[in-house]
Amino acid sequence: MGPDFSKLAEELDKSNALGFLKTFPEQCRNALELGRRLEINDGRKISNIIVSGMGGSGIGGHILKNLLKTELAIPIEAYHSYSLPKYADENTLVFAVSYSGNTEETLACMEEALKRNCLVVGLASGGKLKDLGKYRIALPRDAPQPRMAVPFLTLPMIPIFEKLGLIKNQENSYNEMLSLLEESRNEIDEIARDAAAELKGKFPIIYAGDEMDSAAYRWVCELNENSKTLAHFQEIPEMNHNEINSEIFPENTAFVFLRSGNEDAKIAKRFEITKDVLKDYGKQIEIFAKGNSLLARMYYVIFIDELASCYLALLNGKDPEPVPKIAYLKKRLAE
Repeated sequence: MGPDFSKLAEELDKSNALGFLKTFPEQCRNALELGRRLEINDGRKISNIIVSGMGGSGIGGHILKNLLKTELAIPIEAYHSYSLPKYADENTLVFAVSYSGNTEETLACMEEALKRNCLVVGLASGGKLKDLGKYRIALPRDAPQPRMAVPFLTLPMIPIFEKLGLIKNQENSYNEMLSLLEESRNEIDEIARDAAAELKGKFPIIYAGDEMDSAAYRWVCELNENSKTLAHFQEIPEMNHNEINSEIFPENTAFVFLRSGNEDAKIAKRFEITKDVLKDYGKQIEIFAKGNSLLARMYYVIFIDELASCYLALLNGKDPEPVPKIAYLKKRLAE
């Protein structure tokens, strides 16, 4: 008999984070609609894209860079800093993403982007950012923590790319993703529970191919913040050129292989050889994505992580919502 997650959630999950995360499919649907509703009329020729954000609010740039690398003909960069790179100018599209609307690094970047006459779109649920700039998307304010609203921090941007003529229409991918997430809800929940049980007491090392490296990064961030667990990720094939040579691992290592289901044959072969090389160094867990489109596969894997990290928090005896060390750091910085 497995853990009684309902009882654990009742005892530990003070903000009902698990209940909120289970609405992931509905969040995706509503997030896309926010992007569709924004009226943006601008005739300038966009030459590059910057997604400015920190922590959970900054994940969108990484995910979009993965998702749209075969669609976008211009570079996109996830940016986590107080200032913009020198190349940002009037032909740069800047997304300033801060769930609270008060993230100091993102506010600084947005103000700089406006001064440089970049095309700026702000995404926030409140705070100072919601009143800056011409184009703004108001995010819902019901997430227990910003990181738990990842669909709203990523998906509204994709319809804006369509409106600006930067990518072709993605409606088929949207529909497939939404149907898959809704139909697979129970299956994903079961996979997440099993993954959490496998990872209890372990040091997770996440490996993914180039299609899923941003999902691997997301897994690590959620394990850090929700589960209060240190974790690490690396991309295959890059790890085959350095990390694979390691011979000293923590005794409690668990390797998680995120498989896209659509890997190039060379990447698939590298996964199999890597698993063989590492078989004596720790437990191995494989998570396989589902879906025809990369959008569907990516969000299938991210949905698993949202729940698995929360279930692992409960198994660790932790409330998944608070981030006391981050709060402490912010308090010290404000002194």
